[in-house]
Amino acid sequence: MAYRPKHIAEYVALRLTAGLVQVVPYRLLLFIGWIVAGISFGLMRKRRDETGRRIRSVLGNTTPTATVRRIAWISWRNMVFNAFEALRIPRTSPAWVRKHFDPGQMMIDIGKERDAGRGAIIALPHMGNWEMAGLASHVHDIPIIIIVGKQRNPLTNQYLHELRAAAAAVIIERGTDIMRPIARHLKAGKYLTILPDVRMPYPDLEMPFLGGMANLGSGMALFARMTNLPIYPCCIVRDGWTRHRVAETYPPIRPDKTLDKHEDMERMTRSVMASFDEAIRKYPEQWFWHNRRWVLDPVEPPKNEQPNSRTTNEAN
Repeated sequence: MAYRPKHIAEYVALRLTAGLVQVVPYRLLLFIGWIVAGISFGLMRKRRDETGRRIRSVLGNTTPTATVRRIAWISWRNMVFNAFEALRIPRTSPAWVRKHFDPGQMMIDIGKERDAGRGAIIALPHMGNWEMAGLASHVHDIPIIIIVGKQRNPLTNQYLHELRAAAAAVIIERGTDIMRPIARHLKAGKYLTILPDVRMPYPDLEMPFLGGMANLGSGMALFARMTNLPIYPCCIVRDGWTRHRVAETYPPIRPDKTLDKHEDMERMTRSVMASFDEAIRKYPEQWFWHNRRWVLDPVEPPKNEQPNSRTTNEAN
């Protein structure tokens, strides 16, 4: 297969960056990440203003400017730290994970499902370093399924899969027929990790979140309903620079087959998002406010439809 020069250049740059990241001592790496985050945060004025607007829309217009800026800065810094830590995954030992990550009650609860031979769905918001959930699960012999987007560059796409394979038992790309294989893996006792706190680009489940109405994906609840398995909501936070922990765990949410399918999926999703809403307000600096696709933005209709036309879709 012939690759474009752009693809080769991107791949070489990624491999060089990953190589450096994997040999630099952890604390020094985070110091470099802090510098990168500081420079980029200072340059992205338009994005900072938009992020500040989002924070105030959730926490209130009276939130002090210094507080808004601190939340935005830590959220951005953590994202840079997360990126560097992700490139270190192949070099991350079980001993390192046990030293730096406190799974709290989550692994005890999930371990009960594993010991009973059942799978489950682990739902997390974009807080702290959410990829730590996969690493911790791997260390505790809990086989994880992750859903990833497909990169346009086939070389970097393959390399990123190789990185994630160190923490995930199964990697499934979006854009393929994901429903049946994921359901099959769940029924075989594996665990789907999913981050449902993002706006879907097409109409799906509309529900209250962060003081507004969010259009969220029904896939999480649909998988639970298809397999009759529970959803375990939890959230991860970063303590300082180098420590990570599951800060909040919530009771499992189980399907109710006595309810209508859509009603049950909406009920489960609403319950998960209520827990996430609570966690984000409690640890606002830990959530990723900078996402280009703001979760509370309205869904834009397809270009070939009128704004008031009705769109139907299949869930995820």
